[in-house]
Amino acid sequence: MCISIAPERMSMGAGQKGFTLIEILISLAILGIMGVGIFGALGGGIHAISATDEMGTARNLAESQLDHIKNLDYDITGEYPPAPIPAEDAGYTAQIITGEPAGRDVNIQRLTVIIRFHGKNIIRLEGYKVR
Repeated sequence: MCISIAPERMSMGAGQKGFTLIEILISLAILGIMGVGIFGALGGGIHAISATDEMGTARNLAESQLDHIKNLDYDITGEYPPAPIPAEDAGYTAQIITGEPAGRDVNIQRLTVIIRFHGKNIIRLEGYKVR
């Protein structure tokens, strides 16, 4: 089976116009600029999602560290071991700082938990432990 097109159908009539090379190049440039903008927005969105996930994980870890310390016996020295960090949260570390609130009862310790992700401070959460 062979299909042929008559030469008169291939040529443009007097009333028909086609796209010029300049019009096509301008259209491609506009599409390229729009594509760059879309990919830039996607990259920003992915970064925002990652930062939100990082902050949420750090907050959960900080709260679990405070709960862990509050469930331990009161230590007059204020030295409490941090709770183990789950394996799925690798890269996160917890630092626990204790101190007495200024001008307050000596039976209260101020607890500060700092959560870091690969050495970068993510969140600092404070609470109190009562004897």
